Amino acid sequence: MSEIIPFWVAGKPRTGSVVHEVHSPYDGHLVGRHAEPTPADVDEAVQAAVDVQPAALATTAAQRADALMHVSQQITARAEEIAQLITAENGKPLMWSRIEVTRGASTFRWAAEEARRWSGELQRLDTDASAAGRMGIIRRFPNGPVLGIAPFNFPLNLVAHKVAPALAAAGQRADRGSGRRPEASGCVVHGFGDRGLPHPVRPADQTRGPGTRRERRRGGPGRLVQ
Repeated sequence: MSEIIPFWVAGKPRTGSVVHEVHSPYDGHLVGRHAEPTPADVDEAVQAAVDVQPAALATTAAQRADALMHVSQQITARAEEIAQLITAENGKPLMWSRIEVTRGASTFRWAAEEARRWSGELQRLDTDASAAGRMGIIRRFPNGPVLGIAPFNFPLNLVAHKVAPALAAAGQRADRGSGRRPEASGCVVHGFGDRGLPHPVRPADQTRGPGTRRERRRGGPGRLVQ
């Protein structure tokens, strides 16, 4: 297999000088080859998420719900293909891979539904006489971008559980899918297509491999912690 699977930074595919091979834990056959990002690639992905946060907050609930539902539909349409891929990369029984794919599609569907449903809370303020006739509206907003790291055992579903709620709430994530299960995690990226969301909201960045392992901790935007 000669094709090298890219990683994504700021909504665009990218390759590097380091290529990692993924072999089936069952029989050792080559499943795929993927490029590994450098620490600089990861920093750039996180900074891109920081830069695009104002545009992400300006998206409508309808835009986010449409994108999330589209991913759910794309996963469902490719369900058997993705399940076979998870089993090849992961070695888990195909039955459990199929369940994971179903759950992943449902996670994006639920997030799409919540994106349309959540509009805040209404709270009475007249429990004190001085606030008679007044009501309070409570809304929540993303605090800022997050660098997420997903484990290998559920490469699709655990990425879905991180990415889908963040996008439903107009938050930004730069996610590292499992370096050992890269293409299964990357199915989330491919599912977005062109849904009218600003980069890197479309798609959520997938950075893979040891480039996200940092021995230092940094404060401020784009803090990387593992």
